[in-house]
Amino acid sequence: MLTKFKHKIRAIGDRITAKLRVTNVGGVVLTGPTSIQMWISSDDILDPNSDDLVAMAEIQAGDFPLGKSVNVKLKPQGLASVDGTFAIFVIESADESEQQAALENRVLQDIGGRGCVKDSFRLEQESNNTVTQAQSLGKIGLNECVTVTGVLTNNKTGVVRDEDVFQLTVKQPTTLEIILTHDAADNFDAFVFGPTGQAGLCTEMAGEETCSFLVLDGENIPLDIIISPFVGVGTYTLDVQTTVVEEAEVEINVFPLP
Repeated sequence: MLTKFKHKIRAIGDRITAKLRVTNVGGVVLTGPTSIQMWISSDDILDPNSDDLVAMAEIQAGDFPLGKSVNVKLKPQGLASVDGTFAIFVIESADESEQQAALENRVLQDIGGRGCVKDSFRLEQESNNTVTQAQSLGKIGLNECVTVTGVLTNNKTGVVRDEDVFQLTVKQPTTLEIILTHDAADNFDAFVFGPTGQAGLCTEMAGEETCSFLVLDGENIPLDIIISPFVGVGTYTLDVQTTVVEEAEVEINVFPLP
């Protein structure tokens, strides 16, 4: 499982940071190492003859008993521009047959393509149901993007209601674009809280909650984004992007809560 993926465009070569959680769910005790490989491909099909192997790690058999999960970090850098390509992660064990390795244990992640200087992907991590338990998404600067995939499991009112809370620090004045995508049959709300306690509610547009507003004052402004289920439960994607503040730009699609 890919838990975090970050791509940063740099003058000295692109850099990728990838974190995976690898679990031994096989039916046999491993006797040899398990390799985790990261390939860069121009499409979503791995071709070892033409694609580039850019990073690799190994888990020794003694550290990987049946049922255990291991966190692996890969951090290739100095890469030629990889924006708009694909990262393909291959997990292989000497104890697997060649057919198993070809059909299973692969993770695909598209890289950038949105014009972001830094583009990050994360999975929602429980428990993040309150502001004090908020999952940190780190800092975001100009022309940067962060995407989170999550799931809401309970829309009942009361203490069992499942809400996901994320905290994001905005480095400098910017226009913040927030898009919450989910199944059209559901109605999830995205609330945005600033340091003054004021809130915005992203409006619904056919399976999306969208809002765009200005963060004008100061540096390193903390924001809390709360995803709450109004109708239905299920998966969602939260996408946050920043752009340069235009002088004539005005706040849109943000409605103060009473």
